[in-house]
Parts: sequence; structure tokens; C-alpha cells
Amino acid sequence: MKFAHVGVCALDTRGLAEWYVQVLAFKQLSESSTEPQTIFVARPDGTQLEVYAAATEGTRTGNKVQGLRHLGFGTDEIEAWRERLDVHEVEIVDDLRTHPNGATTLFFRDGEGNLLHFVQR
Repeated sequence: MKFAHVGVCALDTRGLAEWYVQVLAFKQLSESSTEPQTIFVARPDGTQLEVYAAATEGTRTGNKVQGLRHLGFGTDEIEAWRERLDVHEVEIVDDLRTHPNGATTLFFRDGEGNLLHFVQR
């Protein structure tokens, strides 16, 4: 078995998929012909997201609430990604922080408020 994708439920599937393309340099792989559209986007390493339509609006939760809470992306260029987030006026939740183990992290929100995380080890 191998990991296939993460599903991200969106109020605006097209808008959120475009956010991942514009801000995080994903590429669009496919979209359904039905409305509202389901759109697959991917990073060059094969990481895929399925952006599909929400039936109802959800609520934001913190990172320390039981369940899946953030998508983490590893990088060797966390400062450059931080600058890119600024250019796109992305909401920063927890700015660059270096931890005792040497890892540097950054938490931020996507176009619909989902929590994302960069880590440089």
C-alpha cells in the first residue's frame, strides 16, 4: 500500500485549487466535468490533494484538538517559502520558529482557512 492523496473539502473548489497552484506551486492534474468540480492538484514529488465540494461550512479549530489538524510540507528553503507567503498575503499562524531539536517550523492557513505547516529539519 502507498499513500494516495489528502482530500480537502472546500466551499469554492476552483478558488482553493488555484490557491495551491499560485501560492504553493502545485500543478493541476485533473478536474471533474460535474459541478461543483472536484480538482486534483500535485507537487512535483507526487504529493496530491483532492479538492472537492463541501456540503456545509465547517468551523476552524486549533492545532491541539483531536483529529487531523494540519498538512505538513518538508522543505530545505523555509525562509524563501516564508517570503512567498508574504507576497501572496497568506495568514501566518505561527511564524518561523527554531525548536530545540534544530527543526524550523512555520504554520499558516490556505485560502479557506485550513492549517498548513512547513518544516525544515
